[in-house]
Amino acid sequence: MLREPAPGVFLQTKEDIMSDQRDWHEYDESKNVDFSLYPIWLTTDDGQTPQGFESLKEAMRWLKEEGIII
Repeated sequence: MLREPAPGVFLQTKEDIMSDQRDWHEYDESKNVDFSLYPIWLTTDDGQTPQGFESLKEAMRWLKEEGIII
């Protein structure tokens, strides 16, 4: 699952992001992040540190609270 709830903001399952992670360059700061810790991950296209959530509902609530989505 890959959702883009706002431009440049992506939500992925841990399985999807861990699969993608295998192809990342060694110098990528997220190359060694343990994405198994949370079932849902929020990433951005501007290089912010990935953020994990327990559920899609929790992630969407956080995005609303932060004013990223309405």
